[in-house]
Amino acid sequence: MDRWGGAAEEHTIYSNKDKNKVCYVIRQMGKLSIVDDRIPKMKWKVTNAMKEVAGHICMSATYNDTIMGQEITAWFALDMPIPYGPDVYHGLPGMILQIDLYGGGQIYAAKTITMSDTPVKIDKPKYKKKTKTMTVAEYNAQVYKFMQDMKKRPGGMMF
Repeated sequence: MDRWGGAAEEHTIYSNKDKNKVCYVIRQMGKLSIVDDRIPKMKWKVTNAMKEVAGHICMSATYNDTIMGQEITAWFALDMPIPYGPDVYHGLPGMILQIDLYGGGQIYAAKTITMSDTPVKIDKPKYKKKTKTMTVAEYNAQVYKFMQDMKKRPGGMMF
């Protein structure tokens, strides 16, 4: 998922849950954005809807994304008490196995899940030391401004 609404040339996310840190490296339309900040809290509203995703019984939760102006639905596995998920989505009492965006117009869903006892080490993305970093709030403000500018153009948004 890319918060600008189109495919990114590069979109790498590194999160260190133990240190509550996240780093996004996003290159789109020739522009490099480095977000290095604390992991933002997401205010989910858990619902009682349930369905199966990748062989796991999941419960739904919704989140109001004020930047993109949409409600996001997440489906999290009740039998996997891990508060993580794909892309920037996290913070539910189970692993997020599906994310529904744009009223279900775009869906990211796990097809299969393979458990392993072997830990996997993922290194933080590298970028030039002189590259300016920003906080999540600064990045969201940049995205919001971009979207407002796009609405003013003839033809409106590109979505």
